[in-house]
Amino acid sequence: MADSAVLMVRRLGGLLRDLGPATAICYLLDRMLRRLSAGRASVIRYVLTMQPLEVPPRLPARRGGSIRVAAEDPVAVNATQRLRPDHAIRHRVEQGAICLVARAANGEFLGWIWFVPGPFDEDEVRVRYALVPVQRVAWDLDVWVEPAQRLGFVFAALWDAAAEGLRERGFAWTASRVSAYNLGSLNAHRRLGAREVGVVTFLTLGSWQCRIARRPFGWRCTGARGSTPELRLVAPDE
Repeated sequence: MADSAVLMVRRLGGLLRDLGPATAICYLLDRMLRRLSAGRASVIRYVLTMQPLEVPPRLPARRGGSIRVAAEDPVAVNATQRLRPDHAIRHRVEQGAICLVARAANGEFLGWIWFVPGPFDEDEVRVRYALVPVQRVAWDLDVWVEPAQRLGFVFAALWDAAAEGLRERGFAWTASRVSAYNLGSLNAHRRLGAREVGVVTFLTLGSWQCRIARRPFGWRCTGARGSTPELRLVAPDE
């Protein structure tokens, strides 16, 4: 009993240290609600970030030369890799999302990255991310690198290819949302030069949800047939 209490205190201390008090409390509430409600209730907390595209390449010179990155049909890719539910892939494609896939010289799948050249409707909660100005900010999401490749150059190759393609379209920034509970992903975005533009929390119960955030987003509650609320994300240099 004493050992269990010590482990619990240590874990709580680690959460407070890594996530901060507010996010640690949200995380614990989320775990509790999901367990008690069989997954019908949750506390979802996002950090909203923007990443600059006018940055030097991340892939070191003469490295990663065997990695090929190109746009592919995400439905076909997911049919073989089974990384996401089919409905999530359809949701992205319907919004004009583009999927860049990294492969080895022998065609082996190494990873993917998605971006949307315009506003994006979230698939985890009801919210639309409106990007301002829409001609200069794209939405990026779901960077996946195969576990065996995560210490290599796949991520750098994916990001460099996406950044180059977006710059050619006139974009200067990408925006994204990161789970506030995912410290690894947050740190990865910070290494990209990400700037935090807000934190937003959603309390969900079935089809009902309540959004809680500091300005400029504020709070809003919607029921089962409520409209999709919009969050405006403005480029830092605007």
